[in-house]
Amino acid sequence: MKRALGVAVLGLALVAAVGASAASKTVQATFTGKCTEIDTLDHNGALASARNNCATAAKGKFAGATQLGLATFEKESGTGAPGLEHGTLVATGPQGTVTLNLRGKREYLTTPKGASYIQESGTWTLGQVKGFQGVQLAKSGSYRSVITTRSQITGSKVTLVRVAGTFGCWDCAT
Repeated sequence: MKRALGVAVLGLALVAAVGASAASKTVQATFTGKCTEIDTLDHNGALASARNNCATAAKGKFAGATQLGLATFEKESGTGAPGLEHGTLVATGPQGTVTLNLRGKREYLTTPKGASYIQESGTWTLGQVKGFQGVQLAKSGSYRSVITTRSQITGSKVTLVRVAGTFGCWDCAT
């Protein structure tokens, strides 16, 4: 009985150690794409809320994937408080496709030199998986990204953006 308990405890410790090392690995990527803002005004013409939708992509080598698609959707109040964000990161490669479901917050910040940028952070959970046979994927992780403006499309609420993102690894063996 003591031996079986000792083996079980040792096995759990090993699983926890492997999980901890996997959780510390990250995937970094630089995306390009566009964000669109849709404003809702109150009866006085003041900003009541805003929705921001971003669609970006990256190509390279990312934890078993060769292409990443990042789509985020955010709603914020007109008060300037951080907005609530959700979205997906779709990782596609020779082994298949993995979708991570994102939930977090988005804050509008300014550098000491006066440049504006957006910081996103939150957690992801494993969504739909196609392929990746025999691969043990992480079930959840965290993410953080910074969105900077490349250019504004004149006469519109569309902005071309660059996103520098760090995501907790989903396929850490690759």
